[in-house]
Amino acid sequence: MSPPGRTSLDLGLLRKRCRLNPKMLYLFDFFAENRKPKTDNLNKWVGGGPWDCGRRGGSALGAGRPSRVQLFIPCFMDQFFPLAAEKVVEVLGRLGVACRYPEAQTCCGQFALTAGDEETGRRLAGHFIKVFQGDDPIVCPSASCTLTVRRDYPRLARNAAERRALLGVSARILEFSELVAALGPLAWEPRRDATLVLHRSCKARELGVLPAAEQVLAQVRDLKLVQVSPYYSCCGFGGFFSVMQPHLAAVIGTAYLEAAAAAGAQGLVSLDMSCFLHLEPLARQAGLTCLHLAEVL
Repeated sequence: MSPPGRTSLDLGLLRKRCRLNPKMLYLFDFFAENRKPKTDNLNKWVGGGPWDCGRRGGSALGAGRPSRVQLFIPCFMDQFFPLAAEKVVEVLGRLGVACRYPEAQTCCGQFALTAGDEETGRRLAGHFIKVFQGDDPIVCPSASCTLTVRRDYPRLARNAAERRALLGVSARILEFSELVAALGPLAWEPRRDATLVLHRSCKARELGVLPAAEQVLAQVRDLKLVQVSPYYSCCGFGGFFSVMQPHLAAVIGTAYLEAAAAAGAQGLVSLDMSCFLHLEPLARQAGLTCLHLAEVL
């Protein structure tokens, strides 16, 4: 029988399978040990000091323009795509939004919950609440992590007090494209002479943020967006699916990238770098680039 809070998934077997993918093995140990992320890359861009928050109550965007936000950089982005994280900070700065990067942040628990380990997911959710205190909006440049906090956190509650705390933090989190779109037209004119596919990840679709991304990308001069068939609705990553079924995941990812190339795309732009843990090596072989929305801006 499975321990309380877990599925029948053999986590020992999962870790063994992760050895075939060094990045996923690293992330597995990352959430299992609640390891603190490396912060050297972002500390040169933002400070970690506290501030006296002026906003109180309301939705994540509140009544008007937020001047300060707390920045949550997902563990996989911090570890494997730090330049994209720096671009997020740069864009927020150009938007006139000050951001605080709490150094104690770590994995939100998405990978643990994907693996069926609710015990670890609940522990990481509790840590997230402690790190991101106050009423400031929390901005996350990842649709999947935003969805984890917004949708999955409340169901982890074991009592009324936990539920209030989890609902409180879930109501404050914003995916990066949501904030950028809500702040209106950009004060600068981004330019990228390229043809890209907007990667419509499973979690971005569930979160409902793709229209916001399209609104923002429409402001990029010389950028052409093309689409692939809805048939290619998943890239093959699926969290630990790509670890447990690597050959099938590779087939799905390769077919998707071939469809993107056939549509004339030179690369992909995504709201979620987690998909690129799986797609980026395949895309490199196909001569395609993988970019976060912030890198295009």
